[in-house]
Amino acid sequence: MKEALNHLPWILADGALYPVDRVALSMSLELTPHFVQIKLSGLDDFFIAMGVREAIGQADLQGIVSKIGSQYGKDEPLSAKDVEFVIKLLKGIAFEGVNESHDLLILTQDNRLCNILDVVYDNVGVVDDASNSEDINQTYTFANSQIIRSVAETLKIPMYSTSFWHDQRDLSFEPWAQEEDILVRIRNILNDYDPSSIFVEFLQNAADAGATKCSFMLDERKYGDNKVLSEKMAVWQGPALLIYNDAEFSEDDFNALCKLGEGSKREDSRKIGRHGVGFNSVYHFTDVPSVVSGSYIGFFDPLHEYLPELKTPNGYARQGGQRCKIVNLQGPAFSDQLEPYMESFGCDMKSHYKGTIFRIPLRMADNQEKTSRKSITNNIWELSQIRKMLRDWAEDGKLGMLFLDNIMNIEIIGVSDNPSDECNFSWSAVKSFANEKPHLNRALHKGNDPSNVTRMFDIRTSSSSTLMTESQRWLVHTDVEYPPDTLQAVKDLATTNRWRPCSGVAFPLNWPKNNSFIGKLFTHLPTPIMTGLPFHIHGGFALMSNRKGLAGGTDTMSSQFKWNEFMKRDCLPLTAVTAMEKLLIWQFWGLTVNSHKARDIGSAITAYYKYWPTNPRTDFESFVQKFSRSSHSHPVHPVLAGDPGVHARFMCGRDVVFPELDHPTIRIGNLICKYERTKGVGIGECSPEIQAQLRSDWKDPKLRFSAMDEDYIRNIIKEDPNFIPEKVMKNGEQRYSIDDVRWILEYTLRVILETKRKLSKVPVVPVIGLHLLPMMDNTWKPLGLFSPCYTATAEMRSLIKGEEYLIDESIFASAISTTLSSDMVPSLEQIFKKLSSDDTYGITQLPPTKFTSIFNSENPNGPTEDQRERLWRLLEKSEDFDAYGELPILKTLNGTMVPLKFYKNGIEISHLTYMARSNAETLSSLMVDLGLIVFDALQNYRNPSIIRVTEEATVSMILKSIAVSCATLPNSRVISTEEAEVLREMIKEGAYLSNPELESLGNLRIWSSWSAVDDNTTSHLIPARGSFFMEGEYSLEHLGDDSDVIRGTYRDHYGAMGARPLTVVTAAESRVMPRLLDNVLDCNEAQTKGAYIKMLLSIARVASIKKGGHRARNFLLSRRFILARDGTFHTTQELLDPSDSLLPVVFEGETSKFPDSQLWQRISASQKCSLFMLRDSRSTGMIRECALHVLDLTGIDSTTLPHPAKVPAEALIRHIYQNSDDISWMNPDWNIVPAEVASDSPYSMCVPEIPAFMSFSGLVDPSYRDVCWTQCAFFSENMKPSESFRARFPSVGKPKLRAVIQHLSVIVEDLSPKWVTLDDQLALKVSLFKVYKFLEDISKESGTEDAANLKSELAKLHVPFILNGDDKDPSLSESWSWPNQLMLDIDNDIEMHQVVHNKLKPYRGFLVAAGVEEMKDVEARIEVPEGRDQCYIGKLLLNCFESQDMLNGFMDVQFRFANGNQIFAHKVVLANSNERLSRQFTGLWAEHAVPDPSNPKVDLIDLSNVRESDETYEAFWGLIFYFYTNRLISTNGPPVLLFEQTTNQTHDDPWRDRVQYLMELLCLADQYQESRLKALIAAEIVHGKKAKHSNVFNIRKFAMLYSSNDIKGYCEKYLTANTSSVRTYLNGEIQVQRRLLMKLSGEGSIEKREEIGEYIKELEENLRELDSLV
Repeated sequence: MKEALNHLPWILADGALYPVDRVALSMSLELTPHFVQIKLSGLDDFFIAMGVREAIGQADLQGIVSKIGSQYGKDEPLSAKDVEFVIKLLKGIAFEGVNESHDLLILTQDNRLCNILDVVYDNVGVVDDASNSEDINQTYTFANSQIIRSVAETLKIPMYSTSFWHDQRDLSFEPWAQEEDILVRIRNILNDYDPSSIFVEFLQNAADAGATKCSFMLDERKYGDNKVLSEKMAVWQGPALLIYNDAEFSEDDFNALCKLGEGSKREDSRKIGRHGVGFNSVYHFTDVPSVVSGSYIGFFDPLHEYLPELKTPNGYARQGGQRCKIVNLQGPAFSDQLEPYMESFGCDMKSHYKGTIFRIPLRMADNQEKTSRKSITNNIWELSQIRKMLRDWAEDGKLGMLFLDNIMNIEIIGVSDNPSDECNFSWSAVKSFANEKPHLNRALHKGNDPSNVTRMFDIRTSSSSTLMTESQRWLVHTDVEYPPDTLQAVKDLATTNRWRPCSGVAFPLNWPKNNSFIGKLFTHLPTPIMTGLPFHIHGGFALMSNRKGLAGGTDTMSSQFKWNEFMKRDCLPLTAVTAMEKLLIWQFWGLTVNSHKARDIGSAITAYYKYWPTNPRTDFESFVQKFSRSSHSHPVHPVLAGDPGVHARFMCGRDVVFPELDHPTIRIGNLICKYERTKGVGIGECSPEIQAQLRSDWKDPKLRFSAMDEDYIRNIIKEDPNFIPEKVMKNGEQRYSIDDVRWILEYTLRVILETKRKLSKVPVVPVIGLHLLPMMDNTWKPLGLFSPCYTATAEMRSLIKGEEYLIDESIFASAISTTLSSDMVPSLEQIFKKLSSDDTYGITQLPPTKFTSIFNSENPNGPTEDQRERLWRLLEKSEDFDAYGELPILKTLNGTMVPLKFYKNGIEISHLTYMARSNAETLSSLMVDLGLIVFDALQNYRNPSIIRVTEEATVSMILKSIAVSCATLPNSRVISTEEAEVLREMIKEGAYLSNPELESLGNLRIWSSWSAVDDNTTSHLIPARGSFFMEGEYSLEHLGDDSDVIRGTYRDHYGAMGARPLTVVTAAESRVMPRLLDNVLDCNEAQTKGAYIKMLLSIARVASIKKGGHRARNFLLSRRFILARDGTFHTTQELLDPSDSLLPVVFEGETSKFPDSQLWQRISASQKCSLFMLRDSRSTGMIRECALHVLDLTGIDSTTLPHPAKVPAEALIRHIYQNSDDISWMNPDWNIVPAEVASDSPYSMCVPEIPAFMSFSGLVDPSYRDVCWTQCAFFSENMKPSESFRARFPSVGKPKLRAVIQHLSVIVEDLSPKWVTLDDQLALKVSLFKVYKFLEDISKESGTEDAANLKSELAKLHVPFILNGDDKDPSLSESWSWPNQLMLDIDNDIEMHQVVHNKLKPYRGFLVAAGVEEMKDVEARIEVPEGRDQCYIGKLLLNCFESQDMLNGFMDVQFRFANGNQIFAHKVVLANSNERLSRQFTGLWAEHAVPDPSNPKVDLIDLSNVRESDETYEAFWGLIFYFYTNRLISTNGPPVLLFEQTTNQTHDDPWRDRVQYLMELLCLADQYQESRLKALIAAEIVHGKKAKHSNVFNIRKFAMLYSSNDIKGYCEKYLTANTSSVRTYLNGEIQVQRRLLMKLSGEGSIEKREEIGEYIKELEENLRELDSLV
């Protein structure tokens, strides 16, 4: 119908007939006669089905416009009526919502229709401007003015302003060249830039461009926002920061603004900055900066948000930057956009502009509210912030001109409509060269070469806020050359990085009155870096990109660091020194004796030294040090010469003497200075701080520092040793006063009291060797040890003369005038005390030894008795009794006088006991050899020093005497064993001995040692001092030669005698362990091994003590002292626990890894195992170490079986299975698992070649043998992963999908042709169907990678791999099918598809993934009404019915069918179950019923005449069964008894039989109006998925015939879901039947041909039904 009426006018609307393409159900516009609206009716769905439009769309309206346009010529204007109609149509198109179309026609200003791409919309009123409308109309075709702007924007008509800008813009300008994300790059740059750095960046850009003036204007005015580049640009017409300089941009400069980090100045080392980086500081303030320079204006939009969209090959798009010539923008199109530039800094925006203006519209709160996109940064500005930043930068702006040659003027301006002073302000700084005398200028420039320049200029600042003008004069010296000794490597570094050695210094000649000047570091422009210097320095430093600091930081290896250090340490100091020379010229200009402008030289020097750098910041200490060192060879030191105050000379530091005399008499000070000046010495003056700095920096021996200090005067005395004697006495006449001499002594000698003073010229003590000591014989001797000089007490002077040795102390003892000394200056008394107390100066108190020597020399015959008495009295006062030992005043028992020194070795016998005498007799020989003297104290004035202790201390007396004298015992004197034994016993009982005494006795060789030599000689005796003794009851026996360790139990005194304790740990660590490691001791020797084990157990006992056992525990854990089985020694952490269940197996044969068996047995018996903390399988990393060891073993090429790694590997793997760890065992590198391949026949064929050991991830569980034996290796049966291991690694043991599919390929290609025996083929089929089952399981694992890849992997197979049934011969190629040759859910083979064998149906998911076509399941819901409950009687009746038990069932009706089939039943059951049956029992059946001859009580109802009564019999049984049970019968007729199930298999296809039976039963259910039974049948059909390609149409027909909407709907859904496969099936079946039909011929085949013909018609009819359904 639709096709027939398609072009005919058959739809009635508005009294006329229209075809379907002229009408619509809904129209928002009146479009007659093009379209007519149909009035609403009940036929809407019908009209839509016939092709009527539901509504008019854009394409329809656009078609009307095109149709109208086709009625006119090319340049013919439309009629007024059509103009009005087209305007309405365009509004309608806009209202519908436009899909972009390049074919849309737009009404023009002259009422023509033109393509939308050729039309522009006048969005700025340019057409109304008569002055240029003619030229513009020749260039552009404007849309009709009746089209409102909102419609034009919706239709996407190009705006005039956008088109005009697009046509005029500079196409050569390439914005944002980088491919990277420009916003990320800009934001990264802004992280390094402080917003206030914008002023420095633009000032340096101006300087690089050669500008002489740079201005910064805050324009707070707002401008028009209508005639702008784009609507979004209107938000940036408010307050802005304008930056001007009087130089023009070059093309490279323009390009650099859009090339971050690739600025045009990078290649030019003379330039200061880089446009491409510093310019981006503007994005702190704005998102859309712009620039006017020369002939161009450019805008930048990194967000691609604000500039107009431009036509590109890929459509309209926004660019990050656009540029246009100024002359091309004349006219009103962008007058608002250009207005902010006009009249600013002389720019009219009409002609070439000789200068550069940057406009930076501020990102403020009010314009951010109007933007719809996130800004480049989150900075929102207020005008007060910008004003403050400008004012704060003024000082840096003024300084910015110091090292910029061309910048002479800087301005800061504020302009606002607000008349307040806060908003309208100005500030300027102007630089001009100072007007000095020509002679001074020539002097300043003298010696200059083109590379270095000295200038003096004034910087004058003025401000509108203060109405004041200030001026500052500067002396600036610059240099651009390398220092003479610069290394070539430095020059090469500079060349590579384009650095220049430019340097400069700027002195503020008007020094601040508050001394607040702090120097800054400049790199052409000031940086934030404060130097702490009294002047500014400038250098070509490598700065950070934001100029906040020096590049390179503290990375001493970076090239930037090296260059910056070169500038600070080598280059700038020389420039500064040269600048100081120029400063001297200016400072002392005119200061001559005859000049009428002469000033005080001292004041000039003081003013000059204000500029001397002394307290730099830490980073510039190297600069100051090099500056100071350079001043040593440069004339930068003003010095006094000749008479003071007459004139000054400029001298190098090496030639200057700095006066440092403090508190001298005027006479002495002037005399010395005058004396030195007469010799031509220049006397300089500077502060002590500067002198200290020079001293420090001139430490190099090559840099001489001369100062008129004590050293200087000492040098005078040193050069003339008779200086003081000649000045004091000459021919017996005193030249100077004694006070002058005393001052010289005091000034030159006070240094000895300054112990911390660092002297620059004399390396040790500067006064040594100077003749400064007055002697009693009126001579002067030098200080020092050349000739010792003494002081003496009065008692000593009474006993000796000694004039040549004694000092005249009267000069030092006399008081000095207060004019010469004070509390701050040391007195001569203090100095003399120091001289006397320090032997260095050769002045000491007359020592007793010297006194004794002088006394003995003056009394060669010995002392008189009087002298002896006075000498004893002197000794009583002396603290050093022994020092008088040479005095012959000690009387022995025989009356002789011997030197006093012998009393120390003497024995005072007045109180000796018997025991003491006995000991003395034994030790007599020793005591004589010790030089001990026996005497009586009563004969020697009972001097306290020689009186012995009481009788109880006699033993102590002997020991003390021996202790005192033993040091003098000759080395050849050997103490006998008897003497040694007595001494040991005496010491053992001598608790009264002091530690010093015991210490002295420690030198005697009286102690037995653990020497390896065991004899009765004294060779094993050793002294206690320097020896060791064992702490505790420990022995070193059999552990080597320890001849320095005491063997004994006298431990209480060993320490005091100098023996050191030796712990068992120390002995093991320092003695025994090295011997064992160096094989000095052999642990194979039984005694040695036993001693070693005993020592180790002793250490273990110590370690078990909680307090004090820390070191022993440490020793056990960290020292290589544990004997291994191979005889080597290891730490406990290197050895393994032999009792561990795993490690001895894994490391079997590794004797170096386990402790010695005997040792471990003793350790275990001592229950100290835990102290040794040997590693076991639980130790951290142990399992990994085991795995690595096994991995090493697997690499052994061994022919012996089993492989050496097998047993360790199996033990390790069992441990891994039973224990958890953090190791990823599925890593393919862990090739430690014994691998197996299938070895039994026939699986031994085609097995892969595999290594003996593989990884867990590479092995497969043996249960998967059949699915991958040709591709995979397997776990052995006893090595299969445990359940816990599988839980940790779920994929373990599972074959890889690709391996299984490859295995499938091998089965098909390689094995199937060869396996021809029945056994082989059976094994192949078993494996094959297990492969199918494996792949089927994968297909059900939804969401897994294997399930996702199954289809693609199967598609890679290049041979047919489906064996369609287990009855096929796999050795025949025709037995194998491709997946696309099979089809599921069909009953028989068709043209291109085979029926899938029942054996394959369980693998449906695999088959579908492989490409087998299937019937899609259709879900449907069948509502089955509730049935009646079955009572007890009902169940009994049912049993009787099912068994047809006539004897016990009391059944009273028999239904008889053809072939003798019969059914017995109960009338009452049937009649009460179905109303129709009830009527038949009383109606038709009652009329024809006859008594059963065999049982008259039973009515016989004959149904044998019913058509197809055999089939009716089966169905009728199901119907009656339903009446009895209220259930659907599960069999196709009478129930099959168990014993009959094997005999009643009458059909080959029970599925088809069941469907056929259900259809027959459906017929009866419909006949007897049993809707519930029909629902039960529908439920089985639907839920049992009984519909297939071969029967679905028949089921549908039955459903339609017997009114089963449930079944009919299900069939239709099934057909809709499987349209393609059903059509394929039908077409294939038709082809099969047609070929079969062609083969039939002859009369005998007529019936068969007719049958096939009818079947083909049925199939074709099914095809038509299918088409109608879909």
